[in-house]
Amino acid sequence: MSRGLGKIQRAVLEAIKAGRGDKSPISTVELAQAAYALSKPEDATNAQLVATRRALRGLQRKTLVGSHGRQGLGCEQWFLLSEQQRNALLSEQRGIYGKRKR
Repeated sequence: MSRGLGKIQRAVLEAIKAGRGDKSPISTVELAQAAYALSKPEDATNAQLVATRRALRGLQRKTLVGSHGRQGLGCEQWFLLSEQQRNALLSEQRGIYGKRKR
């Protein structure tokens, strides 16, 4: 039984929602900085980065966020999915996984 979003997932989702103001994607390292209240992105430990990536993958599975893939410094760029994008992904998933052979 699901217990809802975890602590890091909630912090990451809030950071993405707050964004930069220009609606551009936010890197994993910047999200780790926001989730762990670090003074600069370089202060994130490997464990914090791994936990942030794991939280982001969980949010991606729930179709709450999307990724533009790795760009620039090798970090994935994340963005909040719109309702239309979420519905398209969910219907695509139902199309792939919803068909049963009898």
